Amino acid sequence: MNVTVTGVVAVVVGLLCATDAYPCSIARPVSNVEMVRRADAIVLATAENYAIAPKNPGSWSGFLPDSRIRFKVHEVVLAHIIRES
Repeated sequence: MNVTVTGVVAVVVGLLCATDAYPCSIARPVSNVEMVRRADAIVLATAENYAIAPKNPGSWSGFLPDSRIRFKVHEVVLAHIIRES
């Protein structure tokens, strides 16, 4: 009985202390077909190592990363060939 009361109180307190969370806004809905159509290439790859390591891995750098990751491409699934006319 005591455990049940404690659980109910914990849930009620959790609900009362909850804040609203809103997702990022987007200009328009994202279409998977459009993403594939506009992609320069679609590849199967794995991250190998840092080409440029992060300055401080424990901190958030904002929207622009301060590091670069080197990938190993295993397979090219789709590649658009740009032809000069």
